[in-house]
Amino acid sequence: KKEEQKIILVPTLKNAVLILYGYLLIGGMSILALSMLLTLENQNLITFIAWGMGLMLFFLMNITLIVNKTVKVIKR
Repeated sequence: KKEEQKIILVPTLKNAVLILYGYLLIGGMSILALSMLLTLENQNLITFIAWGMGLMLFFLMNITLIVNKTVKVIKR
């Protein structure tokens, strides 16, 4: 019988700090751009495109912030 094992990747402290900083920075900017988009009287296309790009950066944060190849692996 083949047992399925779960693998958990634990980042180093430097990566964890960079990920949290990136989430706060780009997530905050995305929320700020969304609030600007909703409160401006004339909603322009440039603000909408900037909000979409910021949101894309926020969703791709886990892929881009892995800067080194040292991670700890926990098998369960």
